[in-house]
Amino acid sequence: MIASLNMAREDYSILDPNFLSGIDETDLDRILNGSIKIPLFGERLGILRELGKVVQEYGSFSEFVSTRNALELVDIIQRKIPSFRDSEVYKGREIRFDKRAQLLVSDIGQVYPLEGLGKLTACADYILPLVLRDQGILVYSRDLARRVDSEIEIISGSEEEIEIRANTLWAVELSSRR
Repeated sequence: MIASLNMAREDYSILDPNFLSGIDETDLDRILNGSIKIPLFGERLGILRELGKVVQEYGSFSEFVSTRNALELVDIIQRKIPSFRDSEVYKGREIRFDKRAQLLVSDIGQVYPLEGLGKLTACADYILPLVLRDQGILVYSRDLARRVDSEIEIISGSEEEIEIRANTLWAVELSSRR
């Protein structure tokens, strides 16, 4: 998707928040121009429009990122764009993961120089815990291991899912300190 967006910069004003906030299906389909239909195309279209509207508040993308570091951008994005909010309540406390916001800021950092990109955390998705478990870095309780191995769905927002995501991030953090 990033490669397609970079190539589209020649033909479309994709960094113009006015264009982005009103981008239509036809333009996005042409911009992405893949051999398959992008999964969740309508959702992604809505996300781009939301992002364009937020950036409009700042005037331009360069103004949006000019005086901010990566962590500030993550905070703004997750606060102002509902589809980027990634937090759960765990034992009465809000736990923020900010997966989508961090991915977006990392992508923005490929176009605009941003301070603090190295302070972004790993993405707490479903692949990383699988790899960490396979490497013996994450060890599940017997019951959780049985459920995961039997491919029994771990409900999104459940204590188990939150614990897996949080421990994944902590394991990556500890590994990066070596």
